[in-house]
Amino acid sequence: MPHPVTSRPRLLLAAGIALALGLPALPVTSHAAGASEARAAARHALRMENRRQRNAGIAIAATQRAGGTRATLPVTSCADDGGAGTLRSVLYAANEGDTVDLSALTCGTITLTQGEIDISVLGDDQVNDITIVGPGRDLLTIDANNDRFIYHGDFQTGLAQLRIRDLTIANGLYTHGLASCIDTSGDAELTRVTITGCRASGGSPLTFGGAVSVSGDLTMVDSTITGSSSTAAGNAVAIGGGAYVSGDLSLVDSTISGNSVTAVTAGDGEYYLTAGGGAYVRGALTARNSTVSGNTINATGTSQDGIGAGIYVRAETDIEGTTFDNNTADGAGGGLYKDVYSVFGDPGTLLEVRNSTFSGNTALRGAGLVAKRPTTLANSTIAFNTGAEGAGGALFTGDMATTLDLQSVIIASNSAGSGATLPTDLSATGPLAVTGANNLVMNAGTLALPAGTLTADPQLAPLADNGGRTRTHAIEEDSVAFDAGNNAAALATDQRGSTRVVGAAADIGAFEWVSDVIFADGFDPAAATVTYQYDDGDGDTNQGPPSSFSPDMLWGNYYTTQPGGTVITRIEVAFGPTFPSLANGPVTFWLLDDPDADGDPRNAILLTSVQGTPDVFNDTFFSVTIPPTAVSGAFFVGASAKLAGGVDRPARVDRDAPGTNSWFFYAPEIADVIDDLNSAPFGSQNTSPTVPLPGAFMVRAIGTVP
Repeated sequence: MPHPVTSRPRLLLAAGIALALGLPALPVTSHAAGASEARAAARHALRMENRRQRNAGIAIAATQRAGGTRATLPVTSCADDGGAGTLRSVLYAANEGDTVDLSALTCGTITLTQGEIDISVLGDDQVNDITIVGPGRDLLTIDANNDRFIYHGDFQTGLAQLRIRDLTIANGLYTHGLASCIDTSGDAELTRVTITGCRASGGSPLTFGGAVSVSGDLTMVDSTITGSSSTAAGNAVAIGGGAYVSGDLSLVDSTISGNSVTAVTAGDGEYYLTAGGGAYVRGALTARNSTVSGNTINATGTSQDGIGAGIYVRAETDIEGTTFDNNTADGAGGGLYKDVYSVFGDPGTLLEVRNSTFSGNTALRGAGLVAKRPTTLANSTIAFNTGAEGAGGALFTGDMATTLDLQSVIIASNSAGSGATLPTDLSATGPLAVTGANNLVMNAGTLALPAGTLTADPQLAPLADNGGRTRTHAIEEDSVAFDAGNNAAALATDQRGSTRVVGAAADIGAFEWVSDVIFADGFDPAAATVTYQYDDGDGDTNQGPPSSFSPDMLWGNYYTTQPGGTVITRIEVAFGPTFPSLANGPVTFWLLDDPDADGDPRNAILLTSVQGTPDVFNDTFFSVTIPPTAVSGAFFVGASAKLAGGVDRPARVDRDAPGTNSWFFYAPEIADVIDDLNSAPFGSQNTSPTVPLPGAFMVRAIGTVP
């Protein structure tokens, strides 16, 4: 049966969300400026402790599910009539921790005809922990048909977990102030997902998120939110045209593009803001190898200005390998707006940017970026942005920005309107001490810059695909930026993934110039082969699960790549001879990327996998070929198999090498946790005291380097 729309409870829940944000029911007189740092720090610490406790509860729940209670539920019908096998009926029948599997569908589109799918506390079929898996975003679209796709979560923020993979979600519409495609009170993970054409409106006092509203954390891996909008009328404000995130936003290999926020008013400037054309992030922002492009924000009322067309963020912000381009704000912050943490002050949040590009953004001021907190910029390019009042490149404003450290940065070729009152490229409206070295800043007015800062035109090429996941501005060998920078940030590569220091020194900016090398015979040089291994080829023992349970086991090694990255083409594994359970199916060989290179694969993301059946054992390596796959920074390579506890010991170990970078995991289904190994019921390094006979797994990766 269709589930009726119950708008009044949702309006009450929207009011509850506003209270959870610390927002008053109506605008009130602001607290005195310069409220104490101690009070802000205390509020921030409380929030972090609440998050820690929530995550601990999630981990306990995952452990409790390890006994095999999770199920994979197939969707077999593309209809939306509530019948057996439809997406709606399968979701309504799901239990905690289940996976709803649409991967066998071939219809191309599921069009919802019975309204939104409500699995929230307000519906009749609540489920907090759910995974939805499709066959691929180019193979299946869930068309919300001008309604909302999914409503998910509990009254208490952060209890719920929503994971969506390999789907496109489109054409959402919701006119009661909350997101129109995905609305969850918990955490959300999007992996290889596209969300497009979702429209939210009608909120009072504000509209949250056009496509996605997440009261916990949002993680996007190889995903896109595009063509969505958040719209408010009258005295209401709108935030997050693509996404509103109350917790932290993590972008990995992802895109936020073509989204918009439109309102009449800009708000009161403190409690209520029209902000975040692409995304509004109340917590922290981490971006890796991502693109924020073509988002807009507009407050149409007289003397009203929306801020942060690309992303608006309040807490700690760490950006690397990311391009912000062609975003447009009618107020400040075309690409990025880093605000203070709250109206009560700031606990010490920072903005850090490395190997990134801000280009073609437009705003009233601070078109590339605006920062109200101490900032570090390294090996980045801010160019061709336009600020009507000036500060086309970057603007540091307020009395909490205080410091800016520039290392090997280009801020140049930005522009301003005819009546501009601020310098064209770099400006500060409050106290700002600028430190650093090896920079190029064409126009900073009277702002004191480090000695030796260049001011000449860097002769940047237009923004283009120069290799890598994001677009960059190339330089040529005759640019003044060539070999004039530094690598104080100790970066292995430039923004594209090419070796960071090629000549006598790093080039200034996000792009490192590399000559084309051709041999005298006209052929490119052959790529060098590299083998990643810890073992010496002589194994000592074999490892497997204890007799108390029979899990799916993943074991493998964590490696740091060669400078410039590697293209992995082959995986080699030595297997123990006690492996009778091959009848359970072939072994799966996995390659995962770890963008933050933190030495821990539990936040790594899947790149590719293949299957094979080993036919050699002991110290003879079984080899499988994988699609050529580029890795940079760090990666995890391993094998998994269904095992009989106390019988199977397939993981060959070399005890002469330490097990610090060797890890193993147990789960009912490794495939269900491969994109989030932190959620596996058990995971550990192969070290004592966890393992009686520790050592390195005999798992190798072979590839080529530039």
